[in-house]
Amino acid sequence: MTGKLIGQLPVICVTGASGYLGGRVLAGLQRVGIAATACPGRRDGLDLTDSEATINYFVRGKFDAVIHCAAYVPKVAKDYLDDGAGAASLSMTENIIAANVPHIVFTSSMTVYPSGSPMPVREDSPDTGVTGYGGYKRRAERALCAAEHLKATILRLPGLFGAPRQGGLLHNAAMRFAQGQVPTLTTPFPMWAAIHVDDAADLLCRAAGTPPARSLILNAGYPDPMSVTRTVSQLAAIFGIEIPEDDAPLFQMDLSALTKELGLPAHSLGERLRELAVSAQESEETVCA
Repeated sequence: MTGKLIGQLPVICVTGASGYLGGRVLAGLQRVGIAATACPGRRDGLDLTDSEATINYFVRGKFDAVIHCAAYVPKVAKDYLDDGAGAASLSMTENIIAANVPHIVFTSSMTVYPSGSPMPVREDSPDTGVTGYGGYKRRAERALCAAEHLKATILRLPGLFGAPRQGGLLHNAAMRFAQGQVPTLTTPFPMWAAIHVDDAADLLCRAAGTPPARSLILNAGYPDPMSVTRTVSQLAAIFGIEIPEDDAPLFQMDLSALTKELGLPAHSLGERLRELAVSAQESEETVCA
């Protein structure tokens, strides 16, 4: 864990600990000696949408903090409009709030910002017209901030990339570049940004070790302006390939509050893209060997 030092070591529960992000969070906490517990999932007998079972679990656990990574995460574009999945994710958050945990670290999303928002987006930007996945994330944020018996640290994260995920825009583009090919990017281009899963996990760990005086909402990403074509073009340049930056919507976060409260990610976007390029080249060389 990097950034601000943790003083007392809290007892922390991580929901979604068997998932992509939650697993990295759990490992990061355990690596620095923090007593971190993986919250059971549905396969283990705990459904976080079950209010009574969820409250009983967290009351018995007497946790100092919960890092809440569990959610119904969209897999394809149409999933972002699935109100059923959004409502289920909101229900999980409301049930954890009802369990009276002192500090909840919540994984929110850049999708709370409507398309066409002025850049860089600020935490107090208007949320008019946000529906679906982003709308339910906003509702969860409001519920957390309204809960007077707890403090919440809410991190608005971009999409995630990085090993072991084998897929997604950047992974797929890197593999094509490693093969000497140029990927075909699907249009129309969405508003898009990304953060390496380990940088996101590190920020969540820092947040759990830094209980705020009051509930906070923080943009959490890289300072770089990002878009589908700009970031893929940056990745292409690492392979010595030049591709045009077509007209894709830019996304950029104002990170003033993050810098003050937790510090910026330990690694830059450029560093993470270079790591991705090296990994793709090594994978291609292994296949060709």
